[in-house]
Amino acid sequence: MDYYDAAIEKQPTALLWNKKGIALLFLQHNKDAKKSFEQAVRLDKNSAEGYNNLGFIAQSEKRFNRAVKYYEKALTIRPNSATFHYNLGAAYFAKHDFAKASQEYHTSYQLDPDIFQRVSKTGVMAQSSSPEDRAAFSFMVARMYAESGDVEHSLEYLRKAMEEGYKNINKVYTDSEFASLRTDKRFAELMAQKPQAIQ
Repeated sequence: MDYYDAAIEKQPTALLWNKKGIALLFLQHNKDAKKSFEQAVRLDKNSAEGYNNLGFIAQSEKRFNRAVKYYEKALTIRPNSATFHYNLGAAYFAKHDFAKASQEYHTSYQLDPDIFQRVSKTGVMAQSSSPEDRAAFSFMVARMYAESGDVEHSLEYLRKAMEEGYKNINKVYTDSEFASLRTDKRFAELMAQKPQAIQ
């Protein structure tokens, strides 16, 4: 924080204010982080990261409609950001608008097939909080990987969904996206194991 403050004093830029905000988030000083992100977008109306991170703050405050607006603003500036699409998907997911969430997650996956395997380097990535939401998220990701033919990751996320207590796991037998996965012996082995929900 001292280094960011010193750098900002010499040359206040949106990038530095944004980085300071992220550091404050890691320190769990969300109100101060919000002020830093607001300063970033004040200095640069095209600070996509600033809007993305304001979206994260709004989402953490459960102000999901506001979060959607911030993420959409970030995407008008940088429409090909997998992270921003992912975060918009997370906001829709939190609102239980699963159709829009799925669409945004799918777009983020098309832009970056590793999006679900990594942490963003450019901005904050929002995560689902409740166990039910995490389970549904894992199943949605498993479906996406299955549809793209990535068996390994699909099985990994199916296991997570089961361990997180996903109640509609039997959809794997009827959803068309899992059709090719159902022919893989590892799928049969996983379903036979019936991983129990971790309490």
